Amino acid sequence: MTLKANISDEVGWTTGVSIIDINNDGLNDFFVGITN
Repeated sequence: MTLKANISDEVGWTTGVSIIDINNDGLNDFFVGITN
């Protein structure tokens, strides 16, 4: 999933993930916090 979303990174850390329907369209939206 990270490769498809273009968020894979061998440098840095993923600090958190939130899943919420932020725009109320019935689909889950993902927020991924990343630091290098």
